[in-house]
Amino acid sequence: MKNLIILTFVLCFSIPNVYSQNDDLKESITKLYKLLNTKKESSYSFREVINETLEVNSVSNARFKGGETRKGISLNLPKNTSIWYYRITVLELNDSFRLRENEKLVNQIKNKDLELFNRANEQIDFYIIPESNIANFLQTGNNNFMVYKNFTKNNTSDFFETSKVLGDDFWIGIKNNNKFKGLKVIVEVVAFGKF
Repeated sequence: MKNLIILTFVLCFSIPNVYSQNDDLKESITKLYKLLNTKKESSYSFREVINETLEVNSVSNARFKGGETRKGISLNLPKNTSIWYYRITVLELNDSFRLRENEKLVNQIKNKDLELFNRANEQIDFYIIPESNIANFLQTGNNNFMVYKNFTKNNTSDFFETSKVLGDDFWIGIKNNNKFKGLKVIVEVVAFGKF
């Protein structure tokens, strides 16, 4: 069992932080499945933690109509999580796109077939924020908040990443800097571990 845990961590270190090609992801997930299937007593699995669509107002709407340019989601990773995956999809506010069952991150990882949807030419800022700073982050115009810099992505659209950093006080923060356009953002998080 100790060897399985060590091999899992070695594999996790070999997964790149950003996947620009499907083949790299497929290969990594295939290796992970092969590793898991070698140990019969293993009960490692994937678990969907977050699958939410957020509406984030434009700067002008927030300023003149009281909307919010920032949204936060508590990231409650299950106990015994070894690694977690997350994907962000940015949409126009009027886009009716919904993830079908086979398009959800948890199912695409299980099927070794990751896809980014690139539905909008708009960008957001993405943060992982300690719980102690989420109140400051959520105040439109307040830039006095701490973030985990390794996870920060400014002016980004659709992306997929993984993390081995674990804790029970993380929040995902989404910020829309567009002056005139509100946006929708699909946030997905999948945990891998012994559940």
